[in-house]
Amino acid sequence: MLAQTVEGDNIKENLKTLASWYLQTDYAQSGLLLVTRFHSHGDQQVGIIKAPFVDDIYEPDDEDILNELNEVIKGDLKKGILYPRITPDGECRWDEVCLYQKQGSSSRYPKHWFQYLHLKPNPTSEEILSEMFEEEENELSEAESTEEFDEIVDNIDDITEEAEVSIKIGGREVKIEIGEILRRDRVHLVESEEGYHLVISGDEPTIRFYDNRRGEYREVLKGIESFDSIDDIIS
Repeated sequence: MLAQTVEGDNIKENLKTLASWYLQTDYAQSGLLLVTRFHSHGDQQVGIIKAPFVDDIYEPDDEDILNELNEVIKGDLKKGILYPRITPDGECRWDEVCLYQKQGSSSRYPKHWFQYLHLKPNPTSEEILSEMFEEEENELSEAESTEEFDEIVDNIDDITEEAEVSIKIGGREVKIEIGEILRRDRVHLVESEEGYHLVISGDEPTIRFYDNRRGEYREVLKGIESFDSIDDIIS
């Protein structure tokens, strides 16, 4: 059914079937089942989220629902899926989904999503990483040098590489995928006489903030044309 929703022409009937499947579960609740079909880097995907209504709100008319979304649904996304799963290498996996779960929310309900969509559960990258640390010995906990990263990245799968970890240096914390740290092509952990550094390399930086009043991101410091030399920072 999901594959037909991604590629088929009869999307309206597919959406009715997906809604029917949800209503047959033992955890169905009032709200909106939002389904969108889109292209990502040349591959077509479908995204599904369940949006609960705001407390004590009326259920809007079907014809006006898109005009009233901001008034009737909670803006706090806790669960959602992308199908099919596309790996960092660009491989489409039609028997897997990417499942988003807000940190701190119950792990019980993602399993229900797999049941609802008639899919075999596939563990998230964070779950695989957690299982690795259940073992007494693992490469990630025993590494003593960044020079060992090349061997480690060869021995873990691409799902584990997607696990998000945090790096804390000098009281500042940055979240990043562990695969980017291990591969050392754009992200580098560096030591100098001044201390430790996290270096992120790439295109010209974009510095922005989210403007709640406008509901969009806005750039700041976008006129910078001259930058500090890394040699002056890390000696």
